[in-house]
Amino acid sequence: MKTVTVVHGRVQADTPVWVDEYNGYVSSYTSPNQYQAALDSVNTAAVEGSLMYVQAEGINQALRPGDCNRKSSMDKVVFYKLEIVQPEAALEAYDASNEFHEYGPYMAMDSGQCTPIATDTLSDDCYALYGGNGESKVGMCIGGNSRSTDARAPYPNNVWFDLPSSCVMETFSDKTDSCRQEYSGGLCSYGTKPDGETCTFSYEILGWIKLDDLVGITELGYSNYTEFCEAGNIEFWCEDWDTDCSGRGWISGKTLLTLLRVPTERVRWSRSTTLKWLLATASSRNYHPLRV
Repeated sequence: MKTVTVVHGRVQADTPVWVDEYNGYVSSYTSPNQYQAALDSVNTAAVEGSLMYVQAEGINQALRPGDCNRKSSMDKVVFYKLEIVQPEAALEAYDASNEFHEYGPYMAMDSGQCTPIATDTLSDDCYALYGGNGESKVGMCIGGNSRSTDARAPYPNNVWFDLPSSCVMETFSDKTDSCRQEYSGGLCSYGTKPDGETCTFSYEILGWIKLDDLVGITELGYSNYTEFCEAGNIEFWCEDWDTDCSGRGWISGKTLLTLLRVPTERVRWSRSTTLKWLLATASSRNYHPLRV
């Protein structure tokens, strides 16, 4: 497989930091190192679909009444430029059957591991990444599937991805150096290009957008979402996931917040376009504009 270059978005709380050693932005977390910590067995999304997770799970105050913190303290969308070379075994195993050619089946990642399907039990697709539990090894392939029709936030062109990396069967706190060495792959070491054998992907952080700027909270004069919420305001509220939520409770009169009130396809497309426009026009050290 030839190298493929893509841009993914990831909703997170971790603010990237500039580190001269890496000549770029990396994670503020230091384990196992700041480069690897940024994408250490995580999920990402297409740029157009980055907001789906925000709306469906992150900002709905009906899920957290009285709590003035977004889920997982999310406050930004970080954009990653990835270079990908999928393992040949994975292409042979999945290419004909998967929804997206050259990708494996999608898997949720939590705390640095494949999300267990039961206590101490992973999915067969996860075991196949490293040849565990009798499954034939396909290598650390990136998986993906469409989320465009999710009733909670049906954004067009929404694809979710999983990026498995070393010791994918363990959580962050349980990953050991020996496990990472024995079950290596996925994210390349800094400065190494993916080959589909030693590693599958490398990354560069292009920049990030604060959710407060995107939805209009900053424009209203609040320093952050918590201050906005503690003043009695509602960012988003939806109790019925069986319908296409209209988002009652938004403050009217502010462009972005008003757009987010009405979940028509045209408006959702406008949200995604606004997100990309903010990224393209933002400025920061070593920032690379996103073409829109």
